Order: sequence, then structure tokens, then C-alpha cells
Amino acid sequence: MNTTLTGRFEQVDQARVARKDMIAAGIPQEKIYIDEERQEIKVIIPEEESRQIREAFRNHDISEAQ
Repeated sequence: MNTTLTGRFEQVDQARVARKDMIAAGIPQEKIYIDEERQEIKVIIPEEESRQIREAFRNHDISEAQ
């Protein structure tokens, strides 16, 4: 089952670098959305991969939105 994780960032470069790391880790780029206006990054992934995304958020100082 898929889930959507949303993170909030201060600088768009945080999200861009996190996105690059996620793609390198095997997350399909079409599952990662950056909304620069809302300062959000959304990732649609299987539930079992959520730990990996949360770690990428932490590594780039992106706070997970509820």
C-alpha cells in the first residue's frame, strides 16, 4: 500500500538535494514532487520505504508535515 510523506523546507535547494539522494537510492523521480511556492516536498512510496524517506528528510533538515 502506498503512502504520501510530506516535508517542509526553508530553502528549495534542501528539497532538490534530498530529491537527488532519493533518486540515487532507487525512488522513482516521478514519485517525488517539489512545490516551491508552498515549500513542500511530497513523496509517494510504499509504506515499507517510509523510513528511508524520513531519513532523507532528516539529513537535509526537512521537517515532516503531518
